[in-house]
Amino acid sequence: MGGTGGQGVQSCPPVFFAVLLLVAAALIGLSRGVDGRRLTSDLPEQSWNAPLAEKSLLLAGDRIGDLAIVVGERGHVLRSEDDGVTWSQIPVPTRSMLCAVEMVDARRGWVGGHDAVILATTDGGLTWQLQHREQEWESPIFDLWFEDANHGIAVGGYGLFLETLDGGSTWKRRTIDEEEPHFYGIASDGVIGGSGEGLILVGEFGTVLSSKDSGSSWKPIECPYAGTLFGALVATTGEWFIFGLRGNIFSSSDQGKTWQALESHTEASLFSSARHEDGTITLVGSEGVLLHRDSASSSFSRIEVPGRPLLSAVLLMQDGREILIGQGGVRGVNIPSAEGNR
Repeated sequence: MGGTGGQGVQSCPPVFFAVLLLVAAALIGLSRGVDGRRLTSDLPEQSWNAPLAEKSLLLAGDRIGDLAIVVGERGHVLRSEDDGVTWSQIPVPTRSMLCAVEMVDARRGWVGGHDAVILATTDGGLTWQLQHREQEWESPIFDLWFEDANHGIAVGGYGLFLETLDGGSTWKRRTIDEEEPHFYGIASDGVIGGSGEGLILVGEFGTVLSSKDSGSSWKPIECPYAGTLFGALVATTGEWFIFGLRGNIFSSSDQGKTWQALESHTEASLFSSARHEDGTITLVGSEGVLLHRDSASSSFSRIEVPGRPLLSAVLLMQDGREILIGQGGVRGVNIPSAEGNR
């Protein structure tokens, strides 16, 4: 799934993104120098009402207490208020593929996706309003981060970086890297400094940027890998992890000054992560890859997922289950001991 230089799949018009390996558009399917034509119209949009939406291609999710929101193809938004046991599809004003979710509390949240679409809810996901859409940009939103209900950041293709200071009433576009790499993931480093929260931003070409002031300013971090990075995570110990194409995982215990390559037991691409309260880290990716590392271990163990589905995200539920999101929709799993699964 993708080339060796981190540029993703080449020469693929955006209209085929959802077909290409089911998730190429949302993760690595951007191409440079194509005409960008799309099968859309100027008519008001409404998401597809799909009886089997729970089994459709889904790409991202977030949870607050018993409430969980999951999003994916054709503007699908699924909502659960029983800790992911049952799901219902919520109509939203877009058919764009949705790639990111961020809930700041049980009522307020945002969703982002293709056509630079941003939707917002103020009632726990029961209804959604369109806040932003710029189809002509041809820049999907891949990730969202909110400091609070007012200050948020959306990142995506071709260096897309949008910021709001008023809860999404207005979104301002900024340029933070002149090379305009695709930005795939933004994460908090869990540190509140004198001028704000620390952030890590990763993307193609081995791009790693860090901010110590909630995204007001950014500095590049040297990375030992020149390929695409899809995500970042900070452990409960403060250790940084970055991961991406071909199973590459790197860790840093000094905020990116030095990096250590970690064994992933796979060459499949790694797309998303989650952190358990006990310090366990979960990574998921293509070919049904599910990696775990507990707080007492220095290495990852692989757990086999039947059918080897493409996994684009993982949610940790209150009862200890993990909800796997991706090809085939949402599925709950109970993770067995990782011993013997390497």
